[in-house]
Amino acid sequence: MPDLEGALSSLVSLTEGQANIIFLENAEREIEVGVHEFEFGSKQRVVFDIYVAHLAEEESQFLKIEDVVDYEYLLDSLDQVIGAGRFGLVEQIADELLDYVLSPKQTLAATVKITKIEVPNAKGDLGCCLTRLKSQDGAGDGI
Repeated sequence: MPDLEGALSSLVSLTEGQANIIFLENAEREIEVGVHEFEFGSKQRVVFDIYVAHLAEEESQFLKIEDVVDYEYLLDSLDQVIGAGRFGLVEQIADELLDYVLSPKQTLAATVKITKIEVPNAKGDLGCCLTRLKSQDGAGDGI
């Protein structure tokens, strides 16, 4: 997987320094997810990392909350998605989260990384990382 820091730096460069990144990292939740028999009926510890790139207002001096994308919507998006019920795949959760976090008009791109920790016999953490770039016409902005 390409280095996340490098991808974010490239995005800022492509937007001539106008992109800002907001994030939610290490948000641990206990959710029911998985397709294996042992995963049904029990919750697993899962860690969410969400990064969203957005364009800054040209005249913004970052003096007021109205000058930025309110990062608290990342928490709301996470709670909304995982509160909807059980998922078979973490990729499904990541895809739905991308829909939510790309909904503000200022957003350009987002990455969602989901890690299942303490997976039996894994001797490590497992998960997925999905990235979506919003098209110029606004397609891909989800809900």
